[in-house]
Amino acid sequence: MQEVRKAGGQECPRPSRKIANGYFGRDLMGNRNFPVVALLLATVAGCSRSRETPPPDVVPVSGTLTYRGEPVADARLTFWADDESEPAFALTDRQGRFRCVSNDADGIASGEYLVTVSRAGGGIPEKYADADSSPLRVSVEQEDANLVIKLED
Repeated sequence: MQEVRKAGGQECPRPSRKIANGYFGRDLMGNRNFPVVALLLATVAGCSRSRETPPPDVVPVSGTLTYRGEPVADARLTFWADDESEPAFALTDRQGRFRCVSNDADGIASGEYLVTVSRAGGGIPEKYADADSSPLRVSVEQEDANLVIKLED
């Protein structure tokens, strides 16, 4: 028989010990497999990136985005490398200015990139939002890059 306690004048059943202590009737720390699982998770988390592989040389990249001669605010640019590595991203400010970031650092590795552009409020041609139809290509060299990207109809 379950105990009943009063909460705010109403009778409420007390949770069973099975529910309170976990599905199998024991808490997590009492589980003999806990140390093994914890060690396994710590090992996997520590192996996410090998220290032997140096990150690629990252070049600071900034620029401006315009459409019909006007800056494009609040747009998201995605820079897709030819080698299919992780893409880099940038967001434009009110003046259409942006700075690229990648998973490794501020900037992107030198190389050739396909660029897609999307904007939540629309106002730019749809062809720039898809990698299959975007005509935008940029080349990033080993020095600071200041890109000027002009969208056309």
